[in-house]
Formats: sequence, structure tokens, C-alpha cells
Amino acid sequence: MTDPYADNQSAPASVPQPGPLHVLGSPDSKLSFSQINELKTEGVFLRKSDSPGKFMIRIRIPGCELTADQAREVAFVAYEYGHGIVDVTRRAGLQVQGLDTQRVAKAVERLEAVGLSTKRTGWHSVRNIYCHPLSGIDPDEVFDTRELCVTLSERFVANESFRNLTHKFNVALNGSSRLAISYWLQDLCFLAVRGDDGDVGFRVLIGGRQGESPSLARHLPVLIEPEHVPEVAERLVEIYREHAPKYAEAGRRFDTVVDALGLNELQRLLEEGLDHPLIPCVAEPPTPVAYDDLVGWFSERKQGFWAMGLAVPVGRMSWEQLEAISVAAKRWGNGTLRTTQEMGIVVPGIKEAFRDSAATEVGRVGLSPFADTQTRNIYACTGRQFCSLAITETKRHALRLIDELRRKMLTLHGIRIHMSGCNSGCMQHMSADIGLKGVRVRRMLGTREGFDVYLGGGIAGRVHLARPYRMGVDVEQLPQVIEEIVREYYVKHRPGYTFTAYWREVLRHHEAKQVQEGEYVPPTWVCEACNYRHRGEDPPVFCPECAALRRHFARDEREQSEETTLPAPTNPIESDADSFDDEVPMDEIVQVVQQPQLVGIDRVKKAAETLVDWLRQAENTSSQQQRKSRGRPRDPEIARRDRLIRRLVREQPHLGHTDVAKIVSERLERDITTHMVRNALKRGGQTRGSKETLSSDPF
Repeated sequence: MTDPYADNQSAPASVPQPGPLHVLGSPDSKLSFSQINELKTEGVFLRKSDSPGKFMIRIRIPGCELTADQAREVAFVAYEYGHGIVDVTRRAGLQVQGLDTQRVAKAVERLEAVGLSTKRTGWHSVRNIYCHPLSGIDPDEVFDTRELCVTLSERFVANESFRNLTHKFNVALNGSSRLAISYWLQDLCFLAVRGDDGDVGFRVLIGGRQGESPSLARHLPVLIEPEHVPEVAERLVEIYREHAPKYAEAGRRFDTVVDALGLNELQRLLEEGLDHPLIPCVAEPPTPVAYDDLVGWFSERKQGFWAMGLAVPVGRMSWEQLEAISVAAKRWGNGTLRTTQEMGIVVPGIKEAFRDSAATEVGRVGLSPFADTQTRNIYACTGRQFCSLAITETKRHALRLIDELRRKMLTLHGIRIHMSGCNSGCMQHMSADIGLKGVRVRRMLGTREGFDVYLGGGIAGRVHLARPYRMGVDVEQLPQVIEEIVREYYVKHRPGYTFTAYWREVLRHHEAKQVQEGEYVPPTWVCEACNYRHRGEDPPVFCPECAALRRHFARDEREQSEETTLPAPTNPIESDADSFDDEVPMDEIVQVVQQPQLVGIDRVKKAAETLVDWLRQAENTSSQQQRKSRGRPRDPEIARRDRLIRRLVREQPHLGHTDVAKIVSERLERDITTHMVRNALKRGGQTRGSKETLSSDPF
């Protein structure tokens, strides 16, 4: 990768100034506990679970907005100094992992040169202040809060008295009519409301809490004018700083101070520190209903323009993906992009005529506004890979869970799965539909990574804490357990029952049991030389049949796919399904296949998914022995659909992306067209024998 800011390289190196980062001058420098915490305040974190001497930097993105040039600089820092990955956090910030000791100061310097800061993103400080990602472009917006977020962020960073609080302090603003649970889980949140006279004010929510025991924030019965929001926010943080040490035994977060003082006393202390009276506001704000769904296309206030919401799988991007997004934002959008508290990216300002072009460009690097339900609804924290507090790895397990649920063709209709690596609950697993908390489970003579499974967490006017379902589920069993949970809901729930309501009723008198060692079935390994099968945690050193070495053993993934599962859902909850209905005639599918360049990418992808589903259903009626012996099914209808899929894959290079080929490859992982799809990807879409077959094919 070339440096996008090569012109700056000729500038003389700046002389390091005394400050928190000066302790990183030498790779052999040993950091004390106080120095490590001081670096956290500056947004630099020592990663003991990574390679020795590796650091992570966390970047503030106030108001969720950054320019394409800033995003490219973050991508360059990740490529040049780190592991080449960028994480989007639950507070809409960015993290870059894997920086060497000598390169941290240089990376921070480069970020500051383009207007980005890492200050006060860790330890006991006011963290990144975010708002709704569609602020300023939402047609139904009450107030654009981006400028307020930037002002608040600058004031908290500049005020040294807020440098070392009793605990971290989370602040958010929402000027949108879209209300989500995340705003009720903040220490301090301002919600915009428009009065009958057209004036805008902010309701105040205080004392929300995330983590292991989340609780909704309480409404402070006052109304704050927009120009007074920074002053009120500073005064509330001062109250927390002054009174938190008195109640340290009961807890260290702002909710402890709110409980101890009470709303009336807190309001009195707030008014004492202000030079203007507070406006009473008794009316409660609307209650939260759901999490934000920020993936897809959203119409903007300016007619003819759209915002493209991208799902970032488990919140982790490569530097190539971030650079591709920034290029697309500059080429097709308005040159900016937004981070989201749902760990995704939004690209605003795209003209309607350029929607497919923008989606195609980011599709080349594996991102899409048409992400499947597995990618949309499965979230994971940093995990043991980089976090020293985590008990288990999370992002890798979450990505594998996404793949396994795809293979099982299990659709998550709005059912959210949150995976936390420890008791801290950074991914808010106790308030998710399915919560997974990392634990160690005993197996044979040692321990393995596993998860406690919680169900029924969610929001319905208040936080419903999830209830324990199974304890100590081995990570290998997790896809099967998740499938059983979701399919049971689809088959057995009564009309109108949400996932949360159903499982809260089922688990009302349920006692969670530890998974016994006998319930765990180790994986099966197959020798590629003689097909000898070995069951165990690892393959044998050599094959007892043909003496082939361990490297010739491959894990048998077919086992899980051949397991008996419950029937498909008969009455799932309403959702935007990413496939055609059964009533759509074949002629419409054929038209999409014949001219894919004339329709939207979403229609092409839906056609591919429908063809694959039809093919799988038809092939299930024929025996595996027949398919193995003859290579292809005899049914002419199956052959016809197979030719349609091959033509659809062949046309994809002309569209400039491989999303459709990936759909086919993932859904037909072990079927007869797998080798054809992979060859198409390697050879630019041309499959062996495709000319002869397709030339005589009317489709």
C-alpha cells in the first residue's frame, strides 16, 4: 500500500515532547501500573495477550462522523504500524491493534495531523460521545446533534479535572425520532424533543448502566435548551466526581450516585452550579422498543440522496476494507462516513443513480448493505485475542457461528446474539435475545473454551435481564444449541409472541444445568489418503491405516450438516427476507439471470439465493449414492436450475463483484456445484465446459 499522504514525509521529524507517550521511547522500557493507566487515558493500551510489547490505540469519533481522508489515514496506520485490522467499537469509535512500542507515538502523531484524537478514550474518563449515525440527514430528525457532540468532546478532553474520575463515564445525544435502547444505557444522555411552539429542548436521562447487570437510565424532570447542554453535562460530571468516592463501596458508576442522592437532591445540586434556571419537564420520554437496524439503504432529507449502511461482520475490518469504504465515500458520496454504535459504517450523500455502483465497489472487499441476518445480528467483543480480561476468544468464534448458521440455513429474524468474553459484559449479553458469556469448561483432563447461554433478555419498556438456559456449553456445541433454541421458537411460539417473551415464559421455572462431559461430542477427522475416520480433539500423529502424517487429516464438516434438525419455521416473525417468495414465477428469475447488469445488485443476489434454495430442495429428494456415481442429478429441472446458477456466476465479473458466487459457494458448501463455483472465482468466472453447455442453453 502506498502512503496516501506521501507529501508529508519530507517534513522533518518533530522532537518528542514530554508527556504520557514519552515512556514508550525504548522497546525495553518497563511500564509501571500507573504508567499503563496513564497511557490508557491517552487512548494507548498495552495488550498483554498479544505479542510482547504490542499496543492498541482507540480513536475518538465525536458525533460518529469522519472524513474519507481521515478514514484513509486510519487504514494506513493499521497497515503500516499494526496488524492491518480496524475495529468499530460499541461507542462508535475505532481501534487499531498490534502497534509496536516504538511506533505508537508516530501513529498518534499521524492521526492528530488529520484531526483525529486518541485522548480520553480509556481508563476513568469521559469516553467517546456519539449521536445517531444519520444525524443531519434523517428526514424525521428533531435536531442535528453532531456539533454538540464535538463541542462536548472538546470540553471534556481539555478539562484536566475530568482526566481521572472514579470510573468511566458514557455520554450520548440523540436528535432523531428513532429511539433505541442504547441511549437508555448511558450514564448521561440528552434526547431532543420539539414542543408545540416549534422550539427544541433536550430531556435528560441519567444513571443508565451496561455490562453484567444493565439498567435503564432515569428521567431527570427538566428540559435543557440546546445552548445549555454543554454546561449541564459538565455540571453533572462534576457532581459525579465530587460524590462518587463517598459511595465507592456500593459501586463506582454514576448510577450509584443517582441512587444515593435521589433525583430531587441531584436536581438541586445541578441548579446550584448553573447560572440559569432549569425548565421543568414532567412528561416522560417514550420508552425504548428495539435496537437500531443501521444496515441497508436510508433516504436522506435531501431528495434523491441516500445513505448506505454497511454491516461489518463482528465489527472488524481489514485496512483494505476501510480504504475501499473511504474511496467509495469520496467517489459516490459526499466525502464523509459515519461509524455506528451497532459496530457498522454508514456512507451518506449517495445519489440514487449511483446506489448500485457504490454497493458494487464495497462489495469487492466483502461488505454489503444487503447483509444476511446472521451478519446483522451476531456481535462480539474484542475477546481473548487482544483483551487480557477476556476468558475466551470471541470474534473468531462469532465468525464461525455465522458460517455454521448459514450452512444450517437458519435465518435470524431480528434475533440478536451478543457474545462477551468475560463477566464484564462489554457486548451487553444480559440484555440480548441470546446472550453468550465466555467461560472455561472442563473436558477430560483439561479445560476448553465455552459459553454460558442466556435467553430472554431484551427491551419492553424496561430492561429485561436474560435468564440462564445452559451453563458451560462447549464452543463446538454452540451452533447446534443456537439452532435448537431458534427453531423451537419458530415452531412453538404463539402469534404475537416475541422471542424475548416466549423464552422468558418458558424459562420462568427453568433451572439452568451444567452441560455434562458425556454430552460433548468431539470432532471427527478424516484421512485424505485412505478415508480413515478419527474422533478426538486433534487428529492423530499418523494414520493407523496408511501411516499418513497428521497434515493429511482434515476435519469432517459434513457431520454437523447431516444432523437431524427441527422442521423449518412455520410462522416466523415479520422481517425483510432476502429471498424471493415461492409464488414468484421462474420466468422472472430467468430474466434476472439473462440481464443481471440491468437490475439492482439486491435482485441478482435474491435470484441466486432462490435458485440455490430450489436446487438444494430438489437434490435432497435424490440419494447421495446416485449423485456420487453419476456426478450430476438426472432430473432435467435440477439440471436446468444448475445451468442458471452457473450462468449467474459467470456474469459476475462484468458486474465487478463476487457476492453472488460467494452466496452460491456458502449455501452449496458440500453439493455438486461447489467445485464449479470455486473454479469460476479463480478463473474470472469461466468454468470448465461452460462455453459448450451455455451456448446450447436457452437461458
